[in-house]
Amino acid sequence: MTVITNRRWWLACNLELNQRAARRVPVQTGISWMLEMMANPRQCKSMFRLKAEQIYSLHDLLSGKYHIHGSWEVCGLEALGMFLYTMAGNGPNRDTNNRWVRSSSTVSIYFNRVLNAMHVLAGNILKPVDPNFTYTHPRLLEGNKFWPFYESVGAVDGTHVSIVASVATSIDNRNRHHLTTRNVLVVCDHDGRVMFLDTE
Repeated sequence: MTVITNRRWWLACNLELNQRAARRVPVQTGISWMLEMMANPRQCKSMFRLKAEQIYSLHDLLSGKYHIHGSWEVCGLEALGMFLYTMAGNGPNRDTNNRWVRSSSTVSIYFNRVLNAMHVLAGNILKPVDPNFTYTHPRLLEGNKFWPFYESVGAVDGTHVSIVASVATSIDNRNRHHLTTRNVLVVCDHDGRVMFLDTE
């Protein structure tokens, strides 16, 4: 008798777990929440780490050159918003899923699409204008004070960029001012354009 009861209980639990959850009907959709946040400059910077005009410019660039287009379900701006929200908050897929009222698979698909486009964009931007370095910048030819740098192609320096770190990695990313930052190596040309960037 006990075996049968346990088996019935196990079957009942399995049926509950395997049933698809009912589709959520959001009080506020993800895109409407995003537009509301973008209307407030402080909230926009806090949630996405960018200004509203920067988000629109990035969206135009990604949709124009890198073919980030939405679907009937998720528009391109919402896909970018999910990506920026996840990156800015350093949160898991579940947080974005909950905030945007989208399934985990939908969030994952669009996050990866935007991430791949950003990777290609970075490769197109972070490179020298003259890959063979045959060009000498006019500033280096102006006077004697730049003569020691005549054959230089740029300048290299490190900087600390503020990050949001998880509890597990916060100690590894804490600097001497007790802030969580990432040490970044940057190589710029003489016009201030980034040619190379590397993190520890």
